[in-house]
Amino acid sequence: MNWITRQLKKILPKKKKSLDVAVNSWQTCKRCKSANYIDDLRKNFYLCSCGSPFSCPPRERFKYLFDNSKWEEVPYDTSFKDFLNWKDRISYKERVQKSIEATGQEEVGVIAKGEINGTKVCCLAMNFLWAGGSVGHNFGECVIKAAETCTEENLPLVIFTESGGARMQEGAISLMQLPRMTVAIQIFKDIKPRQASILFACSPTTGGLSASLANICDFTLAEHDTDLIAFAGRRVIEGTLNNQEVIPPDFQTAIDQKRNGFLDDIIERKYQKEKISTLISLLQKKVA
Repeated sequence: MNWITRQLKKILPKKKKSLDVAVNSWQTCKRCKSANYIDDLRKNFYLCSCGSPFSCPPRERFKYLFDNSKWEEVPYDTSFKDFLNWKDRISYKERVQKSIEATGQEEVGVIAKGEINGTKVCCLAMNFLWAGGSVGHNFGECVIKAAETCTEENLPLVIFTESGGARMQEGAISLMQLPRMTVAIQIFKDIKPRQASILFACSPTTGGLSASLANICDFTLAEHDTDLIAFAGRRVIEGTLNNQEVIPPDFQTAIDQKRNGFLDDIIERKYQKEKISTLISLLQKKVA
């Protein structure tokens, strides 16, 4: 090794050693700040050791819900549509592609049919990691497809929402999905014989989704006391009030929403399968 090589080694940045475990294999709990290995989360319903839930991908959720972890996915129109030719730092198409690569999903929602304790059920679950769970035209199509499937096959409907609200890249088209989804669910609820519609407002369920889809099902539930369920954000409300009123610490949490009648109950993930089965049976007996 000559003198020049030795000097270069001193001044050039050292190569970082490759990690055996990918960085995204660990997730940090927002509540207790502990690091959780992804394989451990999968074995424990995506719950931290302190009990706080992480965002649960739809297909992982289906494994916990459906008997023998078996289900059939229901396709719907997920083709890319750029109504406004939107572009900020990157194009809308690039943002969509990033979400697809990050989640393995073509859109924010996934529909599946399977059995829960022997009863055939249709389930729709959202993924917050897909563009913040934002509602666009294709998610409207997703809800309509799920409702139509339940109407045609006379199945109960279970929905898990995780959303920051409307997708700004689609402007008014996004807002138009709110009445479309509401009407689709209402049509399903009017079928005879009557079937149950159950919605879990997972954290966060905010914006237009909380004012439409999350308000129309037979049963509205949450997963944890601290789940964020709201229309406008806390800072928006504080600004509207000019900080003249003190907002309680648990404002807009699931426990607050249950106390004020917005939620029927709060059910942890490991008990959701049994709760869904019980609610479906109760409604079927009542109708009969």
